[in-house]
Amino acid sequence: TPEFQNMIKDSGKRLFDMVIVWKLDRFARNRYDSARYKTTLKKNGVKVVSATEIISNGSEGILLESLLEGYAEYYSADLAEKVSRGMTENVLKS
Repeated sequence: TPEFQNMIKDSGKRLFDMVIVWKLDRFARNRYDSARYKTTLKKNGVKVVSATEIISNGSEGILLESLLEGYAEYYSADLAEKVSRGMTENVLKS
């Protein structure tokens, strides 16, 4: 969204130091976009924090965050496949 892109741009102005998300999987559409945006934010001194997930700052936090984002992307892709399959089956039944 334009607002999200503005937030990424504004992070360079050092107007804020934290972005709070409900869940990490709501931050970006996929893990690649997430990594890209988080890298930009980190370079600009901004931390992404989940309101509902407790993730440590240590090495185990890196692993947990990667797993959560990977699972969210898997879930989305799996759901899309199931919806497509269901629609195809409904057409074939008609």
